[in-house]
Amino acid sequence: MNIHKNTRWSVDFLQSKRQQTDQDADEAVLSILSDGVDREKAVQDVLNLLIENQDPIPQDLPPSVKTFFEKTKHLPDWADPGKLRIGAEVFADFGPEIVWILFCRSLPLCYACAHGAEVLVRTGRLNHPEWDKYRVLNRRIMETAQFMMCVLERDGFEPGGQAIVAVQKIRLIHAAIRHFIGQHEWDSATLGEPINQEDMAGTLMSFSIAIIEGLRLLHVPLTRAQEEAYLHLWKVVGHLIGLQADLLPEDVADASALEQAILDHQVAASPAGRDLTVAIIEYLRHLLVARFARRFPEVLIRYLVDHHIADILEVKRSAPHLPFHFFLGLARWQAEREVHSRAFRWLVEKFNLHLLQGLIDEQNPVKGGHFKIPPSLSGSWGLFK
Repeated sequence: MNIHKNTRWSVDFLQSKRQQTDQDADEAVLSILSDGVDREKAVQDVLNLLIENQDPIPQDLPPSVKTFFEKTKHLPDWADPGKLRIGAEVFADFGPEIVWILFCRSLPLCYACAHGAEVLVRTGRLNHPEWDKYRVLNRRIMETAQFMMCVLERDGFEPGGQAIVAVQKIRLIHAAIRHFIGQHEWDSATLGEPINQEDMAGTLMSFSIAIIEGLRLLHVPLTRAQEEAYLHLWKVVGHLIGLQADLLPEDVADASALEQAILDHQVAASPAGRDLTVAIIEYLRHLLVARFARRFPEVLIRYLVDHHIADILEVKRSAPHLPFHFFLGLARWQAEREVHSRAFRWLVEKFNLHLLQGLIDEQNPVKGGHFKIPPSLSGSWGLFK
């Protein structure tokens, strides 16, 4: 792949960001590591509390961590409430499609970035060395989907909403992971610091512009205002999660440039990337019990990501998947002619909701799962808890 020529997102600029992390979150985590304590256990206890506790802010956190929550809870001055509402409405309208794109475009793009993928795999080994690796990776997939649900809920950034606290928790989890991995022979000179600024920017682009591009590929009609509002929402998330201001794109076109520059800089084949991709394909197959849909995850991944990236991830090339291409062709025909068939939309929604209902059923409390879809979304999508 050709290195991006935009000097704003130059290789030297991005490389410098690989040695920079998130000072506020790192200091909050390090503050709990007083002399005489088991440092790894102390961080693990906080990590477990943040991941498993469903309260807005867990009450058992150390005072220094509670201070972090208070310090970092404010929206940036440039946050636009109107755009935040429109961005959330995009998810309310097209959430099932967006979840598909998350699984089959956004996450594979992250997995193709070899150094960042290594962080994800090592985190699983550190937290649960006795678990089967695919079980660990699947749990990470579900935690990512849960984060998206919290951030994109209607009024999520309003008082009482879940978005800000969800971002703050992830920010501390990132810091705890950095501490963990830093204690276990991590080559920061070669790989960069774990969850560094470039990797954080790449992940933010995978949740924002990669979703917008995925919706275009699926012929889901968004206006320019909707695209910019959806990106704006994720820029607010980027600010709250500790991403430096010079890594926040100005608009959709700028976000596309940043996304491509990071991919050009970081995409490489790796065992970690292949393992993560296999895990997500197998998990989706598990949820899609219908025989005709068994090959759908691989077909959709190859359609939604660059073929070069799909090859690096070793996503199988296969014969045309007729159900997928039929629906895609019909969607393209409707988009080109601005025809909106209620019957077609109903079929697409039913198939997309099949995946979301599978997530709910698979992750219900009886099975030890914690996946929750906010009532404002599950009701509008017709899901059952």
